[in-house]
Amino acid sequence: MRGFPPTFPGPSSVQALNLQIDGVEGSAKPVWVRLDEYAGLWHFTPLQSMTLEEKLDALGPALQKELDTFPNLAGIILSPAVLWAGDNPSNSKRESFKRSGSIAVRCPIPGHRVRETIIVSQAGLHEMDTDIFADWYAHEDSWLN
Repeated sequence: MRGFPPTFPGPSSVQALNLQIDGVEGSAKPVWVRLDEYAGLWHFTPLQSMTLEEKLDALGPALQKELDTFPNLAGIILSPAVLWAGDNPSNSKRESFKRSGSIAVRCPIPGHRVRETIIVSQAGLHEMDTDIFADWYAHEDSWLN
């Protein structure tokens, strides 16, 4: 990704993955891809000072635009490593926002940390899947209970 709002240069790992998916015979259903972001997008770009809702507004449309060129991808789940929770009480750490096929979720996880997840589907498609993933990631703190 380059600049802000992000632009996605080619060839990218998403493009390479799509080429692999294209080569699979009988792949009738588009697939979801989860990308763990470790390059510092959350830490070293303007995203660092944005609210979760602002991050969704910045990343959702950019990712959806890129997904148009990859018909075999139903959507992308983008999440950084865990983030420090700050001084907020536990209840205020859990947030969720939805915009036209994109959902942003923040969930507290053990160790006074949070994870933010941006879930983006193809425009106008797979929105039920997007909701299911969002509900799942909203409860990440209970996965090991």
